[in-house]
Amino acid sequence: MDLTPLDVRYQEFPTGLRGYQKGAVRAYLAQVAEVMEGLLRESEALKERLRALEEENARLKEAEGELKRAVVAAERIARELKAQAEKEAELLRKEALAAKDQILREAAEELRRLKGDIERARQEKALFLGAADRVHAELGPWVGELDLGVLAAPVGALPALGEALSPLAHPESLWTDVGSVKGKAVALLEGLLPHYLGGHPMAGSEKAGVEHAHAGLLENAVWVLTPTEKTSPKAREGVRRLVEALGAYPLEVSPLLHDELVARVSHLPYLLALALNRMVARSPHRDLLMFLAAGGFRDLTRVASGSPRMSRDMVVENKEALKGAIEELRSLLLELEELLEAPEALLRAAEEAKRTRDSLPIVRRSLLPEMHDLVVQVPDRPGEIARIATALGEAGVNIKDIEVLTIREAAGAIRLSFATRKEREEARRVLVQAGYRLP
Repeated sequence: MDLTPLDVRYQEFPTGLRGYQKGAVRAYLAQVAEVMEGLLRESEALKERLRALEEENARLKEAEGELKRAVVAAERIARELKAQAEKEAELLRKEALAAKDQILREAAEELRRLKGDIERARQEKALFLGAADRVHAELGPWVGELDLGVLAAPVGALPALGEALSPLAHPESLWTDVGSVKGKAVALLEGLLPHYLGGHPMAGSEKAGVEHAHAGLLENAVWVLTPTEKTSPKAREGVRRLVEALGAYPLEVSPLLHDELVARVSHLPYLLALALNRMVARSPHRDLLMFLAAGGFRDLTRVASGSPRMSRDMVVENKEALKGAIEELRSLLLELEELLEAPEALLRAAEEAKRTRDSLPIVRRSLLPEMHDLVVQVPDRPGEIARIATALGEAGVNIKDIEVLTIREAAGAIRLSFATRKEREEARRVLVQAGYRLP
């Protein structure tokens, strides 16, 4: 039975003569006692539950403390591990850098050795072919023995070479170079070398190496000389004598004008050759284009077969003048693109181009006096040149000079030179009678 404080407070008992009835009171007190015993039991249970919870709370707090201590210890260990890892990583990085440096040093040493071997091979080849009487692998006192020095090196290497030669050169020695860009090189070299005059022979081919040199390479070629206000009379006279002795024609222009001119007739054609070859190489029909490429494409792109490094230095050193030439070409290409819609105007442009091309001077690689030329169309068959020479020899006509002019892969022409006009006309008669075509 549940009792409430109100029930106890307002409980009423039956009464008798002598007051409340004892039985009713005792019964009610027994009821109250029962309720109190229940409350006491419940209180003890709650107290026991409270103690258990307090113990659990204490245990959890202890566990929390241990966890915090574990976390702190873990963080400390993590920091220590991180620091150790960083130290080990730094050590590994230093070891890797040291190994890399060692590998690079070994590679550089091997490269120097290989370059030395190549240079010695080149020197031995030059001696073997008779292109040189003496060779030196390094600069030394022998430089001071030179009466005339020619710097035949890539344009980009000329400044460093001039600085290395300067303290070794004899004060009265003559110096020139054969670089294809003159502006920067001349400005530097004329302040380093005594009696210096810049030069650029307009001759050569895409072939490199002493084995491709020959005595007639410079004969009748234009050799540009680039004097300045600082050029000494001795340098001017001495270098001109060298040029003329080699059979070339000296032409004097300023260094900057030279760079503007060669940008259009030498450096721009090289970039055009690169562009045409890249267009073919990047085409999805590359193999077919390579198969179809005939003499015209080969002639236009011949210069791309030269030394990439030397050609790179050449165009980079002359980039300012070359940019102007590229802009001119871009404008002309746009103009020609418009002429595709105007056939007659395009024809006139083509005729103008033909007149310009046909008026280019023929450079004869010979020191002979002026001769009379005859161009003969020749089929690509073995012995054709021999048959022509035999036919003219039997007729008593002497050939003074001969040059092969490639037109196509399967055919071409040769230029024959004769001492007199009479001999040329006699040669024409003999060759026409032999069945050859003459333009």
